[in-house]
Amino acid sequence: MIRYQLGVTASLQGDYEEAKRLYQQGLEIGERLGDQRGHACILQELGNIAQLQGNYEGAQRLYQQSQKVYERLDDQSGRAGTLHNLGNLAQEQGDYEEAKRLYQQSLEIDERLGDQRGRAISLHQLGMMARLQGDYEEARRLYQQSLEIDEQLGDQDGRAATLHELGVIACLQRDYEKAKRLYQQGLEIDEQLGNQRGRGEHYARFRNHCPGSGEQ
Repeated sequence: MIRYQLGVTASLQGDYEEAKRLYQQGLEIGERLGDQRGHACILQELGNIAQLQGNYEGAQRLYQQSQKVYERLDDQSGRAGTLHNLGNLAQEQGDYEEAKRLYQQSLEIDERLGDQRGRAISLHQLGMMARLQGDYEEARRLYQQSLEIDEQLGDQDGRAATLHELGVIACLQRDYEKAKRLYQQGLEIDEQLGNQRGRGEHYARFRNHCPGSGEQ
């Protein structure tokens, strides 16, 4: 577990080679101890790194290996998380129909488990799929559901991210005043959280999606 935590820290710092080394050690120790759940978790993290490095085939293989372990353990929460990762992988490669199918499967498991945070995340991603495919009304409906859950949970990061996306839809529909209001709400949350990256994303998204808004 210590190596897993150290691997997560190294990955967050961008030192992927060190993270992979630590995760590999964790896999070897887990195999000796028969820790299947830990084994599945590490495979997920190795898949994340492979995806970040553009090795999509390797990422898919690792996620699928992790999924098989979770299925043997009947770990539904682990299955939902892996389906979400596979959906994100498909989304990154532009296969929106496959991503939507995987996110929907993840959502169904989250609903059975009563996992509200998982539901909010899956709804958010399904909203993004609808938006990318041009179905803005469906995207807005899904984002609103996600936002309601985030508000119930007090998840400020989730709220800010969803407000971003609702702002994107408003921009795409040329409702620039509404977009500015939504981005401002998200910006205020990021400022409260001290989220500098989020603040930059608000500005970048507004400029990218609202070229006719008069902002210079």
